[in-house]
Amino acid sequence: MAYFCYIGCSILMKEVCRAVHQNPARSGRQSVAPTRVDLRFLPAGLHERPKILQQLLQKEIDTVEEYVQLEGQSPLCRETYQALLLGYGLCSEATVGLRARRIPLVVPRAHDCITILLGSKERHQKLFAENSANYWYSSGWIERMLPPGPEREKQLSEKFLQRYGQENLSFLLESESHWQERYCQATLIISQADGVEQNKAYRAYTQNCASHLGWEYREVSSDLTMLTDLLKGAWDPERFLIVQPGSEIIPSFNDQIITTKECTGNV
Repeated sequence: MAYFCYIGCSILMKEVCRAVHQNPARSGRQSVAPTRVDLRFLPAGLHERPKILQQLLQKEIDTVEEYVQLEGQSPLCRETYQALLLGYGLCSEATVGLRARRIPLVVPRAHDCITILLGSKERHQKLFAENSANYWYSSGWIERMLPPGPEREKQLSEKFLQRYGQENLSFLLESESHWQERYCQATLIISQADGVEQNKAYRAYTQNCASHLGWEYREVSSDLTMLTDLLKGAWDPERFLIVQPGSEIIPSFNDQIITTKECTGNV
């Protein structure tokens, strides 16, 4: 049995837990080798501060590797991680510079969690080409972030009013929402990890946001193949980057999204 440690964003927590629960080792299906995965999640929203996210991810990687090294010195320890799995893509270049010390890192060739939810960088690119002015909604984003919509505006209004007063409120709200002008469509990713009633609620929420913003509404189904294959060890090089010890992640500036280079300095 393969033994991995997964480090990922809590945006994908439900999808990850569902995939682990459906592991062949639990279900009895033996079409692929069974795996055991320990899970570690970081808070959502850190992609907005990529330097901080990069530091936290490297700290998590180093902490896991230090634990493995200590466990390896114990005669009672019979197994260790074969790989560290990252539930992140490029993510505003937050994964750039991450180093593998003693254990290989496995990273999806993805721009961000949306690519992972859609199942491939090719599908993400196809949908982006159809409408580049699209804002993505998912159950994880709705539950853990404040996507554009009336709820976001209400919470920001309360925050700005308390901190800066009524006289500055209109200006601050307009300044904060200026970036939304480049979007004209809200697309909900209907997740396989959610039930029918849950998806009805997420659909109603996103439709309300779209109506409030004057955007079109669209929905697509998720494809959790990339995430499932990451967790079960099916790492073909077209979809996953394996970062060997002594290497670090860098952008590839092509359709592969990320690649590696040998570390320089103290590893």
